[in-house]
Amino acid sequence: MAVAHTLTPAGTAAGGEYVGTALALCVDSSDSIKANEYALQRGGIATSFDSETIRAKIRLNGAVVTYIEFDTGPLERIQWTVLRSDADIDAFVARVSGLERKISGGTHVDSCMNAAIDAFGNVPVGANNYV
Repeated sequence: MAVAHTLTPAGTAAGGEYVGTALALCVDSSDSIKANEYALQRGGIATSFDSETIRAKIRLNGAVVTYIEFDTGPLERIQWTVLRSDADIDAFVARVSGLERKISGGTHVDSCMNAAIDAFGNVPVGANNYV
């Protein structure tokens, strides 16, 4: 799940560095999700970032991504990570693929959406699009 939110960053990152997109990913790790469904979410994200279409966009414009899981509350599993090259993308895909599930309760998607919106205030670079 991605949260679309339009905002103007509070400040410009050091050196005025910008990327095309800041992307906050919300992943359900609650008790209502079976192990295979959790793996499907994680695998879908990894596969998407590994596609040549997404890689080409990232190489062209750059991106910054955070990965947040939720159950009764949010947990940022991967902090904001700037992606500009295939090596950056490979490292991100490996991190996503290597995550182990952490579950502890109910399904509160709103907690992740709020965490994602809050996270946009801490993006380490400027972005043209916030999703």
